[in-house]
Amino acid sequence: MIYINTIRGYAKLGVSLTLGGTGVTPIQDTEDAQVLETALAGRANVLVAANFKDLLCNDTQLIIPQRHAIYITPNHRFHIVHPYLMMDWLHQGQMPELLEN
Repeated sequence: MIYINTIRGYAKLGVSLTLGGTGVTPIQDTEDAQVLETALAGRANVLVAANFKDLLCNDTQLIIPQRHAIYITPNHRFHIVHPYLMMDWLHQGQMPELLEN
């Protein structure tokens, strides 16, 4: 019940939440696959993750080793960023554009 109340509280604030993931993204760790799929389903702009290397797959373009990649599908793309790099972007007040194929 606590989870339902938490979700309800976020919804009342107008925060957009995407829950779930089906685990079909082709990476070894099912939990990480669900994280990627949830970011994709929610049309995220950025996925910030300390376990950066675990989220890399054939659908990612590595930009900076251990720090930045772009997840690419035909319909959507988003940054996968290590927390330290994301903090730098926030301090600078800018985020790089998503590269075209």
